[in-house]
Amino acid sequence: MIKQKYSRVLIAPLDWGLGHATRCVPIINKLLDKGITPVIAAYGTPLKYFRLEFPELEIIELPGLQIEYPSNYSIMLKATLTFPGIAWAFFKEHIMLKQIVEDYKIDCVVSDGRYGLWYRRIKSIFINHQINIKLPGIFSVFEYPLYLFNRAAMAMFDEVWVPDINGKPNLAGKLSGKHRLSSRYKFVGPLSRLNCINKDGGELIGDMLIVLSGPEPTRTEFEEMIFDQLHNETERKIIIVRGKPGETEFQINLPKNITIENHLSANELSKIINNTKLVICRPGYSTIMDLAMFGKKAVFVPTPGQSEQEYLARYYQKIGWAPFYKQEEFDLLSAIGRIEKYTGIPKIDKTFSASVFL
Repeated sequence: MIKQKYSRVLIAPLDWGLGHATRCVPIINKLLDKGITPVIAAYGTPLKYFRLEFPELEIIELPGLQIEYPSNYSIMLKATLTFPGIAWAFFKEHIMLKQIVEDYKIDCVVSDGRYGLWYRRIKSIFINHQINIKLPGIFSVFEYPLYLFNRAAMAMFDEVWVPDINGKPNLAGKLSGKHRLSSRYKFVGPLSRLNCINKDGGELIGDMLIVLSGPEPTRTEFEEMIFDQLHNETERKIIIVRGKPGETEFQINLPKNITIENHLSANELSKIINNTKLVICRPGYSTIMDLAMFGKKAVFVPTPGQSEQEYLARYYQKIGWAPFYKQEEFDLLSAIGRIEKYTGIPKIDKTFSASVFL
């Protein structure tokens, strides 16, 4: 019998949207299955999400970067302009981690996208599918130097978990599969909160599921565009999930065939995805991993200025999985007409294993 190494593991996702938080759910569940105590550190929307999903767990408020996505230029450009502030945020969270480790008796930390959360005295693990960061347009010449910088930053961690399959075609394309990686990098398979959900078919729930997600203000801008295009949609049964956990009040006049939910549990969302013909959403990587649990057809609308999502959307369209639209060009009827030409995201049965903790 293999001896268990850890008793209290800190799980800390980045606070840019919900994706980093939701892909930590299977890790938390596996820890609980093995009798290991997860302690969650989060901020903003992820903090609200975890308080709803895991009210019985210890949850620490740990401030993050708090960067809004610009609607008129690249997030990478904004990140470059605000790099001193980002570096300072990483340094502050690194200092705060030391106190958290002492106060909460932590013996392992799993950081999803938070570069400052490593500590030499305990095992430190970093989750990242974006080993090779994509840059837009003329900035692409800096991708290799940025890869070297990213690799150096991740070298502070004992292990890097890549939530993808080690082969082709993979879910992340060149983001995770461009360069040869050392043994510190472990391909752990897709990390989806829906991977333990019953995926048996059932009665059709809807013709279309629209999932709104990502940071502001672009999430709200896309939401308003969707609502404008749905005012005359009276035939198809459509479900909209706004991605606003903790919000209870929202009113808008839309046809009765359209259902709006602020947030759904993993079980509820899984049931709808499994029994809906089409999903319209951001190509956020966590969403992609969710869709891969079901082998679902989708239309992608990348977050404006988010070069990673733009790359993934083009990659999936090129290999025939799913069409994509720029947000300002999105048209619902056009999207419905194009979907039959694409195969959908292939179903991937490999899921995260707790063996990495043993």
